[in-house]
Amino acid sequence: MASKLSDTYLAKVEDGTIFEIVPETQEGLDYTHDFLILLADQNSALLFATQTSSDPDELDAQIQETRDRFDELEQTFLAGGDFDTDISVTDADGDTYTSDGSSPNDMSTP
Repeated sequence: MASKLSDTYLAKVEDGTIFEIVPETQEGLDYTHDFLILLADQNSALLFATQTSSDPDELDAQIQETRDRFDELEQTFLAGGDFDTDISVTDADGDTYTSDGSSPNDMSTP
């Protein structure tokens, strides 16, 4: 789920159409980066999920809950809302990216 969303938005970054959604500024790109990090985080949580069930209805509910989380995250991004979470990622070189998950001040697109 998240990988398809990530692929969609990574393609938009690569072809420049992301600027139809976010401002063509560093803040707009940072906001997109935050969104992609949060998608990856949710996807990782899915991969390591330990909750199982033999009840098909319970499994369906778990799947729907996951879909709802991805949909909510995407809708927040598309609406230019704050993600209401702190983000901190340290890469292999020790560089750290941090964000408070806020939307850029001006989400109007050109």
